[in-house]
This record gives sequence, C-alpha cells and structure tokens, in this order.
Amino acid sequence: MSSQARWIKSKAKGSLNPVQVETTLSEIASGWDGSLPDFLHDFPLGEEALIHLLAVSQICAERLQRDPGLLRWLARPEISMSDRGPRRMLADLHGSSESIAAENFRPLRLWKAREMTRIALREVAEASALEDTTAELSCLAGVCLATVYEECDTRLRARAGAPGTEFTILGMGKLGGRELNHSSDIDLIFLYGEEGQGRFTNHEWHNRLAEQIVKSFSGGEPNLFRIDLRLRPEGSAGPLARSLESMENYYAGFGETWERLALIKARHVCGSKELAYEFSRQ
Repeated sequence: MSSQARWIKSKAKGSLNPVQVETTLSEIASGWDGSLPDFLHDFPLGEEALIHLLAVSQICAERLQRDPGLLRWLARPEISMSDRGPRRMLADLHGSSESIAAENFRPLRLWKAREMTRIALREVAEASALEDTTAELSCLAGVCLATVYEECDTRLRARAGAPGTEFTILGMGKLGGRELNHSSDIDLIFLYGEEGQGRFTNHEWHNRLAEQIVKSFSGGEPNLFRIDLRLRPEGSAGPLARSLESMENYYAGFGETWERLALIKARHVCGSKELAYEFSRQ
C-alpha cells in the first residue's frame, strides 16, 4: 500500500463517514497530478474542514468525485476565504466563453453546484456565520433566477414580440427574507404591470414567460433550485402570473390573513424594480 493510500485510510478512519471519505479521496487521488496529502496540507480553510465536508455532505462528496478539478478551485484563497456578493458571482459566471443557456442551462447548473460546494465548505470550516451563509445562498438563487429569466425573456420576445408592460419576480418566504438553507425551495410570485392586447394579451405573454422559467428550473442535471409557487394568489389553482391590479383586488377582497402576512417578506429578485416597488407600496 502506498503512503498516499495509507494517508487516505487514516483520514477516512478518523472521520464521521469513513466509507464516503475514503471513496471520495481515492477517486480524487486516482487522477491527481502530484501528492494529494501535500496539496491538502496547505488547503486555505484547512484539511480538517474539507474532510468533515466530505463526511457530512453526500452531494458535495459526489461533486468532487465527478470533478476533482473543483478541489483546485476551492484551494484558491480568493475563492474560499471570503464571501462573494452578486457582482463577484456574476463576473465569475459570465467569465466563461460557453453559452450559459446551452443544454438547458447546463453551464449555469454546474456553476451553481460549484458555488454551493464553496458555501458549504465555508460553513463547516466556520469561516462564515449562519446569517452570511443564508444570505449567500439567497444571493446565489437570485443570480440563477435572473439568468434564466433574462434568457427566457429574450427568447420569448424574439418569437412573440415585446409585451406592452413590465414584469417582475418577487421572492417570498426564506428567499424573500434572505434565509435560504442548502435544501430550501424558492418561493416566488410572478407579476406583470397591466392588462393589454398585442399579438398576445399581456396575461398570455407573461404566463408563457413564467411557464418557461419554471420549466427551465425543473429539468436537467445538476438541479437548479426547486420553485414553489403556492404562495401566489389562489395557490396551485391560480394563474402563474397576474397583473398588478389583479393582485391588488385579490389581496383586498379574497386574501386570507396568512397570505397578507406572507407579503411581509416579499422582495424584488429580478425584473422591474419599479413594478416591485409599486406592488409593495400598494
């Protein structure tokens, strides 16, 4: 048995999940250029933090098994030693020459999985406070949502012409409160400005847009976030998108107390900030 294999067995034995840790480290080491123990000795957040992540998170372990190069990315101090707001996330996402929307947003899905691993590593290393972790996860969801929305909006405009009103997406629940955890759904409400008639009615146009956004999130691997639309007016029985006036009429005349209370956490995520502000002002 090589010294590296003995090292792997030793690290796995001392972990909370020996089988998963040994499997992951062995898979990484099988194609690693150089000594894995030496590389991890200087790991910015500490070797112990990485081993603990591999032990407690099956999904992170599987990501590193599929893509050992992710470990080199995580070892860059500018990546792992500080949190990343939306500007840094977007700059990194758009830095690739590959089309983000290719293969049902596969590049976006891979990028999101990488960021989720980084956030999880910082959390187990205690390099990030709980409120910072939930804020980063919420930021990540917002970047993914804005990216998909912009692409779907562009495609629909090319096929069906431009609508005569604005559109916005509101985050509700944990997303609205910037409190997402690693397994959270994202609660959304789709809202457009006013009714109108063009090639399609504004209602038809924006419900098609909402359908495309939901469809893009629901299919493909690795997964994006699960979308939950049950907090919208009428829940699962209601249309995906409503006009501002329709929203106002619903909450004024039919909305239950708990539905109005849920609006406390409503927050603009992407689309028209002005329309989101107008909705909150009402």
